[in-house]
Amino acid sequence: MKTKIFLVITALLVLTSCKNQKEIAYMQNIEQIAKEASQKNVQSTIQPNDQLLIYVTAKDMSITAPFNQGVATDINKSQVNYSQPNTNMPASGQTSVSG
Repeated sequence: MKTKIFLVITALLVLTSCKNQKEIAYMQNIEQIAKEASQKNVQSTIQPNDQLLIYVTAKDMSITAPFNQGVATDINKSQVNYSQPNTNMPASGQTSVSG
């Protein structure tokens, strides 16, 4: 008698605990959520006292050498605290770096 009651209760628990795959909310539409998150337009704004590193790249690095004078390969060594709102870039002259 106890065995039958145990089997009936176990069967009820197993049958009522199962859900249809469409009813499970966890990780539904994960591809759509990831796509929407990557398409959000995030705008960065330069604020006063921000530390900027301007590094120009190209296939031929000899072309960008005048723009990258004083830039070390280790960023920590090349950090300098400037408070001027402009930077002097070769060929283009004074360039505003405000946000």
